[in-house]
Amino acid sequence: MRYLSSSSIGKVLLTTAGLTLLGCGGHDGASLELAHQDHVLTTNDGIKVLFFGDSGKGNDEQRATAAAMTEHCAKYRCDFGLMLGDNIYPDGVTSVDDPQFQSKFEEPLRNLDLKFNVILGNHDMHSGPAGMRAQIEYSKISKKWSMPARYYSFTEGNVEFFALDTNTYRKDQEQIQWLAKALENSQARWRVVLGHHPIYSVGDHGFLDFIEGKSQKKLRKALEPLLCKHKALYLAGHEHLMQVNQLPCGITTVVAGAAAERKIPYKDKIASQKDTLRYYSTNELGFGYATFTDDAIQLSFINEKSEVLYNYEIK
Repeated sequence: MRYLSSSSIGKVLLTTAGLTLLGCGGHDGASLELAHQDHVLTTNDGIKVLFFGDSGKGNDEQRATAAAMTEHCAKYRCDFGLMLGDNIYPDGVTSVDDPQFQSKFEEPLRNLDLKFNVILGNHDMHSGPAGMRAQIEYSKISKKWSMPARYYSFTEGNVEFFALDTNTYRKDQEQIQWLAKALENSQARWRVVLGHHPIYSVGDHGFLDFIEGKSQKKLRKALEPLLCKHKALYLAGHEHLMQVNQLPCGITTVVAGAAAERKIPYKDKIASQKDTLRYYSTNELGFGYATFTDDAIQLSFINEKSEVLYNYEIK
């Protein structure tokens, strides 16, 4: 990975000492911020992918973000999309005929002629097993929606994607063993794991888990060793912000859960961590965009005004 000149967008810094806000003027001393990179978005070769989570609200914010996606794809090309869970708020769906599929998925994304590969979020599970099955079965009805199973993999060009159900992953030995074997057998240039829940976060859920709970730590314990071993990129939602983390082992995790709502990415609490993270975070509405070539993965965050907020490159 390489790091270029820093932009002055607001950032946060997580160290072993706790949480520090980096203002627009920068940070005195050695900075652990992940620098913005000035790569240029183009329509050139490579696999080009939208990714976002927590979109299914049917509100003005979702529609504005979807309009920005449409504009971006018309300009730069998009081959398909990744939906990172919480697809239908607040409680998922009850059947394949649930009108929320239309109001919170089909209608907002009507101008995007793309297939969306979908995973489950915690809100999608509120309607129980029947609601989960309905999201899988909806793949047979919709031209846009693809969720063949609770967890699954697929390959596009030089990238293999591994879609998880992180609602159960930390205690689901069958799923854990499936992922371990699938990563081991993958021959792809790039491996990308998709999960609704982040393993590191500076958002509301991250702080609650860092200080009060164990769910994120359990997921991290189960998942992080596999990501590090196989040098896999991890894309998540759940937090209503956008964030890039570089883990101590050198891999990257990304949070993109601000497609329909945004929240402040830090609190007045100290988040003690065993290891030092380098990361960038923003609480603007928006979505992620990734280009995969043989040489690099280029990641960008774009807001609902179609402005590029941040670029990051993995080599």
